[in-house]
Amino acid sequence: MRGVFAEARTVLTRPGLRWLLVVTLLLGAGTAVLLGLDSSAGVVAVAGPVHSVMSIVLPIIGILMVRAADPGELLSTVAGALVVAVGVGLAGVAFTALGVALADTGPTGWDRFAAVALGGVLVQVMTLLVGTGVGLLVRPLVPAILVDVVLPVGLWAALGAVGLRTLQQWTPYAVVQDLTSGRMAAPDWALALAVVLLWGVGPTALGLLVRRPTR
Repeated sequence: MRGVFAEARTVLTRPGLRWLLVVTLLLGAGTAVLLGLDSSAGVVAVAGPVHSVMSIVLPIIGILMVRAADPGELLSTVAGALVVAVGVGLAGVAFTALGVALADTGPTGWDRFAAVALGGVLVQVMTLLVGTGVGLLVRPLVPAILVDVVLPVGLWAALGAVGLRTLQQWTPYAVVQDLTSGRMAAPDWALALAVVLLWGVGPTALGLLVRRPTR
């Protein structure tokens, strides 16, 4: 357990990771404040953009963390990265509340805040795991970042363009929108968890297996 939190603290001690984390948080906070200036902004209207914009940078932190780790420390590094993801997700929840409070409107969707908050944390866990999976399986840094950024959104756009809406729902970008909608029924949660397994847990587990220390 100490190793997990030690790996999470590396984000604050390594300059490059620290600044990426700062950028991630600033993007989330800035988005919340800008949306809060709109008097009609509610919980869902703020949460979606806040978590979406933070999820752009967070996977890169995951890529860099696993790339810098020794083979024997990869598992604790991934666990530490997940701690960071949960922290970023909780920050997104706080930013959402701030944005809605700044809007100072009437009905704002507070009744859906708990569901949106849980969904927002899962968004950051999913996107972080996509990053660790890509970082473990694609060794060159630039191609890894390009795959991480282009593949999920590009596949979502391509499937939508050809009318394959059902398959489009199995992409991380589509699930991000669902998780921050506050209207997740049991089948929606099941689909979201399946996408997390398919895009995040599976590739990360495969990468850990491929990169395991040899004896």
